[in-house]
Amino acid sequence: MIKAQLINVGRGKVNRSVEVKDAQQLFREIEKRLMSRDVEIAPVEADETLYNVYSGFHKVGEVRITEG
Repeated sequence: MIKAQLINVGRGKVNRSVEVKDAQQLFREIEKRLMSRDVEIAPVEADETLYNVYSGFHKVGEVRITEG
């Protein structure tokens, strides 16, 4: 089980905690908040629990893994 916090994801700036069973389901939770289907997640070097969410070349939010 993975617990994660969505931080300012998408145009609606969604901030919420989610609990999912695996990384694939987490990716689907992120895609629900975005209009684009060209979504990528990249780790932040300075913080191993934080990931930037990109749509194309634009940063559209962050995800912090809190447990899992």
